[in-house]
Amino acid sequence: MPTTTPLLAGIEEAVPELAAHRRTATRLHPRPGSPAATASSVAGPLLWPADEPWPVCADPHREYVQAARFHDHLRPRRFGDRSPAPVKPLSFTPWQDVRITALIAAGPIPMVPVAQLYRRDVPDLPGPDWADLCQVLWCPMDHDDWWLPAAHVRWRDSASVTETLTEVPVPRYVGHHDYVPQPCAVHPERVTEYEYDALLPEELAMRVAEWEERNGIHYGGGRSIAAGWKVGGYASWTYMGPEPMVCDCGRDLAPLLSAAETEWDDGPWWKPDDADTADPAPTGIAVPCGEGLWIWYCPADVSHPVRVTMQ
Repeated sequence: MPTTTPLLAGIEEAVPELAAHRRTATRLHPRPGSPAATASSVAGPLLWPADEPWPVCADPHREYVQAARFHDHLRPRRFGDRSPAPVKPLSFTPWQDVRITALIAAGPIPMVPVAQLYRRDVPDLPGPDWADLCQVLWCPMDHDDWWLPAAHVRWRDSASVTETLTEVPVPRYVGHHDYVPQPCAVHPERVTEYEYDALLPEELAMRVAEWEERNGIHYGGGRSIAAGWKVGGYASWTYMGPEPMVCDCGRDLAPLLSAAETEWDDGPWWKPDDADTADPAPTGIAVPCGEGLWIWYCPADVSHPVRVTMQ
Protein backbone atom coordinates (compact mmCIF):
# COMPACT_ATOMS: atom_id res chain seq x y z
CA MET A 1 0.00 0.00 0.00
CA PRO A 2 1.63 3.31 -1.04
CA THR A 3 2.23 5.75 1.80
CA THR A 4 3.51 9.31 1.96
CA THR A 5 5.95 10.87 4.43
CA PRO A 6 4.31 13.95 6.03
CA LEU A 7 5.92 17.10 4.66
CA LEU A 8 4.96 19.62 7.30
CA ALA A 9 5.15 17.48 10.43
CA GLY A 10 5.48 19.64 13.53
CA ILE A 11 4.42 22.90 11.90
CA GLU A 12 1.42 23.27 14.23
CA GLU A 13 3.69 23.14 17.27
CA ALA A 14 5.37 26.29 16.00
CA VAL A 15 2.26 27.85 14.44
CA PRO A 16 -0.79 26.61 16.43
CA GLU A 17 -3.19 28.91 14.58
CA LEU A 18 -2.61 26.83 11.47
CA ALA A 19 -4.80 24.10 12.98
CA ALA A 20 -7.86 26.08 11.90
CA HIS A 21 -6.62 25.78 8.32
CA ARG A 22 -5.99 22.02 8.40
CA ARG A 23 -7.99 19.36 6.55
CA THR A 24 -7.60 15.72 5.73
CA ALA A 25 -7.71 14.41 2.17
CA THR A 26 -7.56 10.93 0.69
CA ARG A 27 -4.86 10.30 -1.89
CA LEU A 28 -6.10 7.60 -4.26
CA HIS A 29 -2.67 6.39 -5.46
CA PRO A 30 -4.01 4.94 -8.75
CA ARG A 31 -2.02 2.05 -10.16
CA PRO A 32 -2.73 0.20 -13.45
CA GLY A 33 -5.17 -2.64 -12.97
CA SER A 34 -8.46 -4.25 -13.93
CA PRO A 35 -10.84 -3.19 -11.16
CA ALA A 36 -14.34 -4.63 -10.83
CA ALA A 37 -17.56 -2.65 -10.64
CA THR A 38 -17.74 -3.54 -6.96
CA ALA A 39 -14.43 -1.77 -6.25
CA SER A 40 -13.29 1.83 -6.03
CA SER A 41 -11.29 2.76 -9.10
CA VAL A 42 -10.13 5.36 -11.57
CA ALA A 43 -11.75 4.77 -14.98
CA GLY A 44 -12.91 1.29 -14.00
CA PRO A 45 -16.37 -0.16 -14.68
CA LEU A 46 -19.20 1.55 -12.80
CA LEU A 47 -21.86 -0.14 -10.71
CA TRP A 48 -24.64 1.18 -12.93
CA PRO A 49 -28.31 0.10 -12.73
CA ALA A 50 -29.57 -1.64 -15.87
CA ASP A 51 -32.71 0.51 -15.95
CA GLU A 52 -30.95 3.88 -15.48
CA PRO A 53 -30.00 5.91 -18.57
CA TRP A 54 -26.28 6.46 -19.08
CA PRO A 55 -25.28 10.15 -18.81
CA VAL A 56 -24.73 11.99 -22.07
CA CYS A 57 -23.51 15.49 -22.82
CA ALA A 58 -25.70 17.67 -25.01
CA ASP A 59 -23.79 20.90 -24.28
CA PRO A 60 -22.06 22.83 -27.06
CA HIS A 61 -18.55 21.56 -27.77
CA ARG A 62 -15.57 23.42 -29.10
CA GLU A 63 -15.44 23.40 -32.90
CA TYR A 64 -11.70 22.67 -32.92
CA VAL A 65 -11.38 18.97 -32.20
CA GLN A 66 -8.10 17.10 -31.82
CA ALA A 67 -10.10 13.97 -32.43
CA ALA A 68 -9.19 10.37 -31.69
CA ARG A 69 -11.28 7.25 -32.00
CA PHE A 70 -12.35 6.01 -28.58
CA HIS A 71 -11.58 2.36 -29.38
CA ASP A 72 -8.14 3.25 -30.75
CA HIS A 73 -7.36 4.58 -27.31
CA LEU A 74 -8.60 1.40 -25.66
CA ARG A 75 -6.75 -1.03 -27.94
CA PRO A 76 -3.56 -1.30 -25.81
CA ARG A 77 -5.68 -2.32 -22.82
CA ARG A 78 -7.19 -5.25 -24.72
CA PHE A 79 -3.78 -6.73 -25.44
CA GLY A 80 -2.46 -6.34 -21.93
CA ASP A 81 -0.11 -3.43 -22.60
CA ARG A 82 -0.27 -1.25 -19.49
CA SER A 83 1.88 1.53 -20.92
CA PRO A 84 0.16 4.77 -21.95
CA ALA A 85 -1.76 4.35 -25.19
CA PRO A 86 0.34 5.55 -28.17
CA VAL A 87 -2.57 7.38 -29.75
CA LYS A 88 -2.05 10.26 -32.16
CA PRO A 89 -4.76 12.70 -33.21
CA LEU A 90 -6.57 11.57 -36.31
CA SER A 91 -5.81 13.28 -39.59
CA PHE A 92 -8.86 14.18 -41.65
CA THR A 93 -9.44 15.55 -45.11
CA PRO A 94 -11.39 18.83 -45.12
CA TRP A 95 -14.58 16.92 -45.93
CA GLN A 96 -13.96 14.41 -43.14
CA ASP A 97 -13.10 17.20 -40.73
CA VAL A 98 -16.44 18.87 -41.40
CA ARG A 99 -18.22 15.55 -40.99
CA ILE A 100 -16.50 14.71 -37.69
CA THR A 101 -17.04 18.22 -36.36
CA ALA A 102 -20.71 17.98 -37.27
CA LEU A 103 -20.96 14.55 -35.66
CA ILE A 104 -19.46 15.80 -32.42
CA ALA A 105 -21.45 19.03 -32.43
CA ALA A 106 -24.69 17.15 -32.99
CA GLY A 107 -24.38 15.17 -29.76
CA PRO A 108 -25.42 13.93 -27.37
CA ILE A 109 -22.10 12.29 -26.49
CA PRO A 110 -21.88 9.46 -23.94
CA MET A 111 -19.74 10.41 -20.96
CA VAL A 112 -16.75 8.31 -19.93
CA PRO A 113 -16.07 6.95 -16.42
CA VAL A 114 -13.49 8.92 -14.45
CA ALA A 115 -13.75 7.57 -10.90
CA GLN A 116 -15.86 5.31 -8.72
CA LEU A 117 -15.51 5.85 -4.99
CA TYR A 118 -17.01 3.72 -2.22
CA ARG A 119 -17.27 5.34 1.18
CA ARG A 120 -15.83 2.21 2.80
CA ASP A 121 -12.58 2.85 0.89
CA VAL A 122 -12.36 6.65 0.95
CA PRO A 123 -12.52 8.20 4.45
CA ASP A 124 -12.88 11.75 3.11
CA LEU A 125 -15.66 11.03 0.63
CA PRO A 126 -18.34 13.69 1.19
CA GLY A 127 -21.96 13.49 0.08
CA PRO A 128 -25.38 12.65 1.51
CA ASP A 129 -25.78 10.15 4.35
CA TRP A 130 -27.92 7.84 2.21
CA ALA A 131 -25.18 7.37 -0.41
CA ASP A 132 -22.17 5.09 0.00
CA LEU A 133 -21.02 5.42 -3.61
CA CYS A 134 -19.91 8.37 -5.73
CA GLN A 135 -19.48 8.00 -9.49
CA VAL A 136 -17.73 10.67 -11.56
CA LEU A 137 -17.95 10.88 -15.35
CA TRP A 138 -17.04 13.54 -17.86
CA CYS A 139 -17.51 14.41 -21.50
CA PRO A 140 -14.18 13.95 -23.34
CA MET A 141 -14.61 17.18 -25.30
CA ASP A 142 -13.60 20.78 -24.67
CA HIS A 143 -16.28 23.10 -23.30
CA ASP A 144 -16.64 26.79 -22.42
CA ASP A 145 -13.95 29.46 -22.44
CA TRP A 146 -11.42 27.34 -20.55
CA TRP A 147 -11.49 24.35 -22.92
CA LEU A 148 -12.28 21.79 -20.22
CA PRO A 149 -14.32 18.58 -20.10
CA ALA A 150 -17.79 18.81 -18.55
CA ALA A 151 -18.25 16.59 -15.48
CA HIS A 152 -21.23 14.74 -14.07
CA VAL A 153 -21.53 13.13 -10.61
CA ARG A 154 -23.94 10.44 -9.43
CA TRP A 155 -24.45 9.55 -5.78
CA ARG A 156 -26.09 6.25 -4.99
CA ASP A 157 -26.77 3.54 -2.43
CA SER A 158 -24.86 0.59 -3.84
CA ALA A 159 -27.15 -1.92 -2.11
CA SER A 160 -30.05 -0.68 -4.23
CA VAL A 161 -28.34 -1.80 -7.46
CA THR A 162 -29.55 -5.33 -8.11
CA GLU A 163 -29.12 -5.61 -11.89
CA THR A 164 -26.25 -3.83 -13.62
CA LEU A 165 -25.83 -2.38 -17.08
CA THR A 166 -23.97 -4.82 -19.33
CA GLU A 167 -23.43 -2.69 -22.46
CA VAL A 168 -22.02 0.71 -21.61
CA PRO A 169 -22.40 3.40 -24.30
CA VAL A 170 -19.11 4.90 -25.47
CA PRO A 171 -18.42 7.91 -27.68
CA ARG A 172 -17.33 7.15 -31.21
CA TYR A 173 -14.82 10.00 -31.08
CA VAL A 174 -13.23 11.98 -28.27
CA GLY A 175 -11.89 15.50 -28.50
CA HIS A 176 -8.61 14.55 -26.82
CA HIS A 177 -7.44 11.01 -26.14
CA ASP A 178 -5.86 12.45 -22.97
CA TYR A 179 -9.40 12.88 -21.61
CA VAL A 180 -9.91 9.10 -21.46
CA PRO A 181 -8.18 7.79 -18.31
CA GLN A 182 -6.58 4.36 -18.22
CA PRO A 183 -8.25 1.93 -15.76
CA CYS A 184 -6.53 1.87 -12.39
CA ALA A 185 -7.06 0.25 -9.03
CA VAL A 186 -6.79 2.69 -6.14
CA HIS A 187 -4.92 2.45 -2.85
CA PRO A 188 -6.44 5.15 -0.62
CA GLU A 189 -4.27 6.90 1.95
CA ARG A 190 -5.46 9.63 4.30
CA VAL A 191 -3.12 12.62 4.50
CA THR A 192 -3.06 16.01 6.22
CA GLU A 193 -3.19 19.23 4.23
CA TYR A 194 -3.04 22.94 5.01
CA GLU A 195 -4.74 25.75 3.15
CA TYR A 196 -3.16 27.29 0.05
CA ASP A 197 -0.65 29.91 1.18
CA ALA A 198 -2.19 32.87 -0.67
CA LEU A 199 -5.49 32.29 1.16
CA LEU A 200 -4.03 32.38 4.68
CA PRO A 201 -4.67 35.51 6.79
CA GLU A 202 -1.79 37.94 6.42
CA GLU A 203 -0.47 37.64 9.97
CA LEU A 204 -0.62 33.84 9.85
CA ALA A 205 1.13 33.82 6.47
CA MET A 206 3.96 35.86 8.00
CA ARG A 207 4.36 33.35 10.84
CA VAL A 208 4.42 30.50 8.33
CA ALA A 209 7.11 32.35 6.34
CA GLU A 210 9.21 32.67 9.50
CA TRP A 211 8.81 28.93 10.14
CA GLU A 212 9.89 28.23 6.55
CA GLU A 213 13.04 30.29 6.99
CA ARG A 214 13.96 28.59 10.27
CA ASN A 215 13.38 25.06 8.97
CA GLY A 216 14.37 25.35 5.33
CA ILE A 217 11.02 23.85 4.26
CA HIS A 218 8.79 25.51 1.70
CA TYR A 219 5.08 25.65 2.62
CA GLY A 220 3.79 27.14 -0.65
CA GLY A 221 4.00 25.99 -4.24
CA GLY A 222 1.70 23.06 -3.57
CA ARG A 223 3.76 21.57 -0.72
CA SER A 224 0.95 22.01 1.80
CA ILE A 225 -1.59 20.35 -0.52
CA ALA A 226 -1.37 16.75 -1.73
CA ALA A 227 -0.39 16.04 -5.31
CA GLY A 228 -2.06 13.54 -7.61
CA TRP A 229 -5.55 12.09 -7.63
CA LYS A 230 -7.29 12.72 -4.34
CA VAL A 231 -10.67 13.26 -2.66
CA GLY A 232 -11.51 16.24 -0.47
CA GLY A 233 -8.92 18.40 1.23
CA TYR A 234 -7.85 21.77 -0.17
CA ALA A 235 -7.53 22.92 -3.76
CA SER A 236 -4.22 24.18 -5.07
CA TRP A 237 -4.28 27.40 -7.09
CA THR A 238 -0.71 27.27 -8.39
CA TYR A 239 -1.56 28.09 -12.01
CA MET A 240 -4.78 30.10 -12.06
CA GLY A 241 -4.73 31.89 -8.72
CA PRO A 242 -7.57 31.68 -6.16
CA GLU A 243 -11.08 32.47 -7.33
CA PRO A 244 -14.48 32.29 -5.59
CA MET A 245 -16.17 28.93 -6.12
CA VAL A 246 -19.88 29.53 -5.65
CA CYS A 247 -22.88 27.45 -6.73
CA ASP A 248 -25.79 29.08 -8.54
CA CYS A 249 -27.74 28.62 -5.30
CA GLY A 250 -25.29 30.96 -3.52
CA ARG A 251 -23.59 28.29 -1.40
CA ASP A 252 -19.82 27.85 -1.55
CA LEU A 253 -18.74 24.85 -3.58
CA ALA A 254 -16.41 22.29 -2.00
CA PRO A 255 -13.60 20.23 -3.55
CA LEU A 256 -14.69 16.72 -4.45
CA LEU A 257 -12.05 15.17 -6.69
CA SER A 258 -8.65 16.15 -8.05
CA ALA A 259 -7.78 14.41 -11.33
CA ALA A 260 -4.09 15.01 -11.93
CA GLU A 261 -1.65 14.32 -14.74
CA THR A 262 1.02 13.08 -12.33
CA GLU A 263 1.12 11.71 -8.80
CA TRP A 264 4.34 13.53 -7.94
CA ASP A 265 7.06 15.54 -9.63
CA ASP A 266 10.85 15.62 -9.53
CA GLY A 267 11.03 17.09 -6.02
CA PRO A 268 10.85 15.05 -2.80
CA TRP A 269 7.41 16.32 -1.82
CA TRP A 270 4.42 13.98 -1.98
CA LYS A 271 6.46 11.09 -3.37
CA PRO A 272 5.03 7.77 -2.11
CA ASP A 273 7.29 5.05 -0.83
CA ASP A 274 6.89 3.06 -4.07
CA ALA A 275 7.98 5.96 -6.30
CA ASP A 276 11.05 4.06 -7.54
CA THR A 277 8.90 1.39 -9.19
CA ALA A 278 5.52 3.07 -9.78
CA ASP A 279 4.47 5.08 -12.84
CA PRO A 280 4.11 8.76 -11.85
CA ALA A 281 1.41 9.21 -14.54
CA PRO A 282 -0.63 6.00 -14.34
CA THR A 283 -3.96 7.33 -15.61
CA GLY A 284 -2.61 8.89 -18.80
CA ILE A 285 -4.72 12.04 -18.63
CA ALA A 286 -3.34 15.40 -19.71
CA VAL A 287 -4.69 18.92 -19.38
CA PRO A 288 -3.81 21.34 -22.21
CA CYS A 289 -2.80 24.30 -20.03
CA GLY A 290 -2.34 22.92 -16.52
CA GLU A 291 -1.48 19.84 -14.49
CA GLY A 292 -4.90 18.63 -13.46
CA LEU A 293 -8.59 19.22 -12.99
CA TRP A 294 -10.65 19.91 -9.90
CA ILE A 295 -14.28 18.83 -9.70
CA TRP A 296 -16.36 20.85 -7.21
CA TYR A 297 -19.76 19.99 -5.75
CA CYS A 298 -22.46 21.80 -3.77
CA PRO A 299 -22.67 20.56 -0.15
CA ALA A 300 -26.13 22.12 0.19
CA ASP A 301 -27.62 19.96 -2.57
CA VAL A 302 -25.63 17.30 -4.41
CA SER A 303 -28.12 17.41 -7.28
CA HIS A 304 -26.84 20.86 -8.25
CA PRO A 305 -24.43 20.92 -11.23
CA VAL A 306 -20.77 20.34 -10.46
CA ARG A 307 -18.03 22.66 -11.71
CA VAL A 308 -14.64 21.90 -13.23
CA THR A 309 -11.56 24.07 -12.82
CA MET A 310 -8.01 23.66 -14.10
CA GLN A 311 -4.83 23.84 -12.06
